Amino acid sequence: MSSSGLDLKNYLIPLEEIKHATDDFSPHRCIGGGGFGKVYQGQLSTQGQNCITAIKRLDQDSYQGEHEFRNELEMISRFQHKNIIRFFGYCDEGKEMIIIYEYATNGSLDHHLEDPNKRRCITWIQRLQISIGAARGLGYLHSGLGEHNRVIHRDIKSANILLDENLVAKICDFGLSKLGLRNQPETQIYTKVAGTKFYLDPTYHESGILHKESDVYSFGVVLFEMLSGMLVYSRRNIGDDKPQSLINFVRRYYHTSLDKLIDPYIKDEIDSRSFETFKEISYQCISFNLMERPTMDTVIARLEEALSYIQIPDVQNNLGQQDHMIPVNKEYVQKEMDKINLDDSSGSNDHIPINESSKIIRVDAEKIQALNQVRRKKIKDDLKNQPLIKVPKIKRPTKPFTRIQTGTNPTPIQYVIPKVPPPQQTPIQIEYSPGQSSTPQAPPTKNLLKGIVIGESSPTPPPETSAGSYKDRDKDIVIEILKKS
Repeated sequence: MSSSGLDLKNYLIPLEEIKHATDDFSPHRCIGGGGFGKVYQGQLSTQGQNCITAIKRLDQDSYQGEHEFRNELEMISRFQHKNIIRFFGYCDEGKEMIIIYEYATNGSLDHHLEDPNKRRCITWIQRLQISIGAARGLGYLHSGLGEHNRVIHRDIKSANILLDENLVAKICDFGLSKLGLRNQPETQIYTKVAGTKFYLDPTYHESGILHKESDVYSFGVVLFEMLSGMLVYSRRNIGDDKPQSLINFVRRYYHTSLDKLIDPYIKDEIDSRSFETFKEISYQCISFNLMERPTMDTVIARLEEALSYIQIPDVQNNLGQQDHMIPVNKEYVQKEMDKINLDDSSGSNDHIPINESSKIIRVDAEKIQALNQVRRKKIKDDLKNQPLIKVPKIKRPTKPFTRIQTGTNPTPIQYVIPKVPPPQQTPIQIEYSPGQSSTPQAPPTKNLLKGIVIGESSPTPPPETSAGSYKDRDKDIVIEILKKS
């Protein structure tokens, strides 16, 4: 029985059932491997339910053996955290030593960073979410196992961070992990150096003394992998420099131009404040001085701060799970709430639950998604109700344009041209002199083009000798044109 109180006998799975699920460990069922051995995918009935599982089988030629198998079985069976891979069962028959755990649909993080087609699909916000999830899992190992227990992983790397269907990070592979006492602030373990090159804490490598800060160093390396999009053992050149590994570049360019290392796929997505916060905490993690390395609680808080500078709508569009809590600035939340005037019959303003915790405001993602949908619908309705008007070209408007904003968005803008009233017709009055017939004639009209009066009895004017003058006009007829203003 495990010291955690879990009866491992209840989690034994017959070898025959495992062989059936993996087609007798067929190569086409193999989904990966590591220092322990190969990992297969198979459907098993565990704890009364059928589910797809990952089946890790110890390789007979592996440098790891029964000790690592027992150690991982003891470790993983006691963990209960959403960012730690879930234990389903094990098999120990003959020479076969197998551990069965939760199947992560999206595989390991290193495969996503190594493959350009996969890497371009992981946004900066998703990388922050993955980093926060992995940090919470590691923080659980360091301080979440009770008052007296602490686990130091010893092999934190991107290959040991799995991603489920929602890109939620899951820490795995506890074969090299060490159990220590948590109630001693300066917990240190004298042990044979173990881990993975490039991720290994240089202080631990030189002294052979293991601290929880050794995990912090390894996690800092993973953070810079997320930022740069390159694995730590890959070599890259910047400008005319010789190809170097990731951490060498980080130490060389941190104070001058670390932005050169940003993954081109996410360079346009990163907020400057988010970048500064992320790089500062990451660099503290890989400090050569143990005392300068932060605790995992501090790392989590700073990563959440880096995420808080990102726009809420972008965050919620990339969430994997609805119950995840997104940290946001309080001022930003209030600004967003002011933009959305929701009708609440109860008179309550508690549309978003806000809790003060470590100076970080956390907002329920499901509520944010609902608010964003309301806002988008409101903007669409405003645009439908106020269609754009095509403005004709004019030279001199009689009055200034009137600027009207449509909806909550400051653009687009429509311009309204004031109507110009039509010109009034000038009334005309004709007087007759003695000798002229007093028979009423048809009302004359004014030819606006010529500027003369025309009537049925009006004689045809003689040809003009100059502009605006007439010769030999009938002197008996006097025509006066009265204009009323």
